[in-house]
Amino acid sequence: MVYTLTMCITHGHLLVTSLLLLGGWGKKKVAVFTQAVAKLIAERTSQLVDSKPDFYAAVTGDGGLHPLELWGEAIFFVLAGGSTVATAICGSLFHLSWHPDVYARLASEIRKAFSSGRDIQPGPILSSCTYLRAVIDESLRMTPPAPSPLWREPEVVATDKPFVVDGHIIPPGTEVGVHLWAIMHNPEYFDEPFTFRPERWLVPTDGDTEQTAERRKSRAQMRRAHVVFGLGDRSCAGKSMAYMEASLTIAKILWYFDFERAPGKKGSLGCGQGGKNPWDAYDQFQIHDVLGADHDGPNLVFKPRPEQCEDLDSTT
Repeated sequence: MVYTLTMCITHGHLLVTSLLLLGGWGKKKVAVFTQAVAKLIAERTSQLVDSKPDFYAAVTGDGGLHPLELWGEAIFFVLAGGSTVATAICGSLFHLSWHPDVYARLASEIRKAFSSGRDIQPGPILSSCTYLRAVIDESLRMTPPAPSPLWREPEVVATDKPFVVDGHIIPPGTEVGVHLWAIMHNPEYFDEPFTFRPERWLVPTDGDTEQTAERRKSRAQMRRAHVVFGLGDRSCAGKSMAYMEASLTIAKILWYFDFERAPGKKGSLGCGQGGKNPWDAYDQFQIHDVLGADHDGPNLVFKPRPEQCEDLDSTT
């Protein structure tokens, strides 16, 4: 299914193939998803084309867009730009709820960096929250929002030499790919890959006694393996936007609220079952590969910070 989707991102093919792919997601979820997309399309097309400076206005010419084109674009943007960021945020909150030391350090960073919730905006102060970025990077590594393989076909080159990848000959016309989740849980690249440790992403200070050549090489390799947004010409165009959205949301949550997992059985939503495999541990956020990552939970209880919440009514 995923292979077909990567080859058919055109008009109705994308719509049909996407719905086939989503068919394994469960009939109820597919129904909810298609209803949401239909509502988005109906609301936007009921307005004048130039009523707002959005993508629809930019691509709609004199003849308008064919309904299948609208569906194809809407499905792509909802999956690529909506559900992926939501999964990234949910994954971060899940891991924070399981690691009180990380939670406390991040909350302290956010609450010291800003003087009010209104000040939490894109800019140099938010960018200076390095531990926030480390938390997001580590969560993206452990629970990538789009874990499917990024299938590629070798470029056709006029040569008699075979195309070889890691000792394997790849015949012409064959697509290959490596599952992103597998890459980012490979112990060759990430020490203790099933341990949530944001500190691995922090740049060492000048006085760090561990700043050896071998460790520098290891950190560089780790960053090259962090391919959650893809690589090269096909890398995600919305990478900066995704980081900004996740950073803003998490920072504002920690400014206005304290949170923890829901008590009892409700708090186990999204957790592993405690099986023998490391990915099934209770503290592992469970995602399901449907091109994007489907998931349940986490179930969290939020407690407002009274003094900070006073400016919520006037905060945009």
